[in-house]
Amino acid sequence: MTESPTVQRPLDHHGGPRLRGLGAPPEPRADKGRFRWLIDGLKPLELPDATLTALAASMVDDSGGGGWSGQPTAADNPALPAGYTYLAQFVDHDITFDPTSRLDRVDDAEAVRNFRTPRFDLDSIYGGGPKASPYLYNRNDEALLLVDGAPAGPRLSGLDLPRNSQERALIGDPRNDVHVIISQLHLAFVAFHNAVVSHVRSNPALRWGDESEFQTACRLVRWHYQWIVLHDLLPRIVGPETVEAVLTRTGKRYKAGLKLYNLRFKDPYIPIEFSAAAYRFGHSLVRDSYVLNSSNPSPLPLFSADAGGADLRGFRRLPEPLRVEWERFFPGLDGAPVPPGTPASGTLQPSMRLDGRLAPSLTHPPVDVDEQRRSIALLNLFRGQALGLPCGQDFADAVGRRIGESVHVLTSDELGQPGPVPLWFYLLREAEVLGGGARLGPVGARVVAEVLIGLAMDDSSSLLQDDTGWTPVLPSATAGQFTIADLLRFAGAGPV
Repeated sequence: MTESPTVQRPLDHHGGPRLRGLGAPPEPRADKGRFRWLIDGLKPLELPDATLTALAASMVDDSGGGGWSGQPTAADNPALPAGYTYLAQFVDHDITFDPTSRLDRVDDAEAVRNFRTPRFDLDSIYGGGPKASPYLYNRNDEALLLVDGAPAGPRLSGLDLPRNSQERALIGDPRNDVHVIISQLHLAFVAFHNAVVSHVRSNPALRWGDESEFQTACRLVRWHYQWIVLHDLLPRIVGPETVEAVLTRTGKRYKAGLKLYNLRFKDPYIPIEFSAAAYRFGHSLVRDSYVLNSSNPSPLPLFSADAGGADLRGFRRLPEPLRVEWERFFPGLDGAPVPPGTPASGTLQPSMRLDGRLAPSLTHPPVDVDEQRRSIALLNLFRGQALGLPCGQDFADAVGRRIGESVHVLTSDELGQPGPVPLWFYLLREAEVLGGGARLGPVGARVVAEVLIGLAMDDSSSLLQDDTGWTPVLPSATAGQFTIADLLRFAGAGPV
């Protein structure tokens, strides 16, 4: 086989320095973590390149539309607002980063290095801390993260990520600048940290022991973020019943019923089946185009097939006409509680259904994603095979045996494909057939739930390891709870 060129693919990478203790970023670590098998010993799937290419081509949703009319269509997932697509992407960039491996065969997938810490520590935001990553911080006040510009009103108007002379964002993870939605979500987290620093200074009782203001702010930011991952994002993706089957709380302590993910406190890891297949569900959720704000009502694609076309690609200074109004992406920005599953309507855009189809805008990603502009589907399928992933049918059967439950293995008719199929494609079809396109199916849901909960349990400084019965303490629509909408409002990114 001809060796594939090494390419930079921000949407395709996975994996920095770890936040130890109670929130203070330390010096960078040499070993960030490894990828390991969730279920070892399964036979790798090997399909001809032509078969993978044909499968990728069949996954393009060319049915038309993709914008948002205000009323759901059969292709929409109204129970999942569009913003959760990019919150899930932000989480992915926080825990995985693999910029070194290629699309040809990887001899030892477990030797692939993860350049992110496999913890919800926001190293993509904090880097190595003010001393190791000073370019991320305000030199006049090192407790604050650096932003560019001055606030000119709500929604973080007038602000952008700090950039160099070539307009590259100075952030802990370059992938968080690949398009303007993820870059503005990253900006919101930066603003959230700075708002929490101000809140801590006004409320010194929030500090624990000898914590500095910065350490307290980091702990609060991380724990509220972890709460969002576990109690806002995860139930929407896998279903609350799956979360409850894996994570329980008795009194002030959490307990995780993990049957797939093995805790390794001194050697945390990201499962290969998770990073290369199960957690790539988000590509199916991407709409072909989005309306960002009321001043620019024309839908724009994430990436245009025309290299010079109007789209939402990043790696440039944020144009003010592309400022995101977050109430178009997340519910509850007005401060009113919104029960999960409430259908999107009006200006709130839903995600697309979880199925084996991808938006046309992912067919020709920009060169910053792939130098050859190959489709995201093709990149995912080739990468999964290069890493030696098993076929979906074998993996589903193995999961059932491991958790001790009967698992329905999809038939060829249900898959719409003959014979063994790639794991990523299988889990998307499972979401469509068994999850109704609204959430992941049983196997995909169990994998995602166990890994995200397992990562939090595997971190001695996470909220799941706290024994005080901690619940969110920052202002929120519902006391004791905290959603991404609460974070955005507190950060100053909400509506007037």
